[in-house]
Amino acid sequence: PTDWTASDVIITLVVTDGQSGAGSVEVKKDGTPMTVSGSGGTYTFTVSENGDYAVTATDMAGNAQSETVTVSKIDKGTPTLTVAGGMQSAASLDLTVSANAPGGSGVTVTVTKDGQDAGTVQNGSYTVTSTGIYTFTATTGAGLSATQKVTVHSIVFENDSAPYETHLVLSDGKVTEPAKPTKDGYTFIGWYNKADLQCINLPEWNFDYPVFENMELVAQWMEARPISTDPITYLDKDGNQQVCTAYTVLTSETKASILDYADKWYDLPAGWYV
Repeated sequence: PTDWTASDVIITLVVTDGQSGAGSVEVKKDGTPMTVSGSGGTYTFTVSENGDYAVTATDMAGNAQSETVTVSKIDKGTPTLTVAGGMQSAASLDLTVSANAPGGSGVTVTVTKDGQDAGTVQNGSYTVTSTGIYTFTATTGAGLSATQKVTVHSIVFENDSAPYETHLVLSDGKVTEPAKPTKDGYTFIGWYNKADLQCINLPEWNFDYPVFENMELVAQWMEARPISTDPITYLDKDGNQQVCTAYTVLTSETKASILDYADKWYDLPAGWYV
């Protein structure tokens, strides 16, 4: 064949003899005879792999002539394809794409996003700049292919109802924590999943969590207030009013989650609240 193929190839031999006429044809590969069909000067044999095939034609008078047929463009190997990177969020994602055609026919990699053409891989690299489902397809010169899909999510950080940063990350990847924002008169207490803000006492976002969907993380603030050292008045177990002038203000602590993640529960100093 002149072009690469992933199929068996039928070789046609035409044998002519102007005197006694064509007699028979024998084909061997590495010394092993192959099946030859045909008669009357036209013969065929089928090859399934590259290599040198020894062809011997004999006329009716017993004279023989040998030739070598070389087959070099059969590639039945499925390409390998690996897409790596993008598991830590960033403004854009540089993915490393490696592909190989084991049969030597060469390989090209194309990309679609949500079913639409999204370019090709250049020098083993592909940059993702928007969310979607990306399908990478490696195709050999013989037409065999392999695919790999990756899903890209967005992480939008919001501070005081304004965009702060926007990240992208592959599904099952993790969010990179941005620099903490500042706000006069307030203490930053963490980034919270906007979808959870209607719930009470849910933890701030844990940056060890994997991401499986588009998310908005909102900065949460607590008004900066000095911790009072004034005496505390309280009722004891008998209902009598007591005054405490010596006490210790406890700090917040981090508790382990039942999901084996390090959740930070609502971080307020321990103490008396009204």
